[in-house]
Amino acid sequence: MTVATVLSPDAVLADALRSVLRNAGVLVAQPTDVLGVDDEHAVVIAAEPDAPLWRILGSSRCPVLLVTNEVLDSSALVAAVGRGVVGIVSIDAEPEALVGSVLSIARGEAALSPATTRQLLDRMARRDNGVPVELSQREVEVLRAIAGGCSVKETAATLGISPRTVDNVQRFLYRKLGVHTRAQAVARAHELALSLPESASSRTPAGLGPSKGSPRD
Repeated sequence: MTVATVLSPDAVLADALRSVLRNAGVLVAQPTDVLGVDDEHAVVIAAEPDAPLWRILGSSRCPVLLVTNEVLDSSALVAAVGRGVVGIVSIDAEPEALVGSVLSIARGEAALSPATTRQLLDRMARRDNGVPVELSQREVEVLRAIAGGCSVKETAATLGISPRTVDNVQRFLYRKLGVHTRAQAVARAHELALSLPESASSRTPAGLGPSKGSPRD
């Protein structure tokens, strides 16, 4: 069963979203039951988040559906993805659109419109113009695993998360780096001087640790 929790500084909006989800058969949980837990079926719904809520989302391990009428520019979109946002839906959207997005995300899919996806990819393509890449702690962990030669299953076992979660993180990591393969991701990371294992030949979990001389995450 799909599990979701709703977070918003607007209590009326949050209650309305919870009602829509319950009517569609989605299990609505308390935030404390979802935040910080790796669950491939759990979705965090953030409705018109303010600064404190964005900070909470930054530490969430579950995919986030952003519900907003705000038009995000490229920088804001990249920042949102960096905080775990994998889908965006308008507050004015039909209930079916909200529920459909939640179910898609719970299946490990993204819920971004073609226009938003293009905007994000265009932003990624401009990374070479000196724009820094901002990676979450989880993305750095997965990137280090890729550099260490770990498979998706090995990474999932080492980090204590599901393979689907690893797939989700890896997909959006590729978009942030503007790459399409594991080898390109490692090469791009080295170009950006990201902290990675010195050797990519090892397939042991040690590849997930910080490189020599780098601070521990």
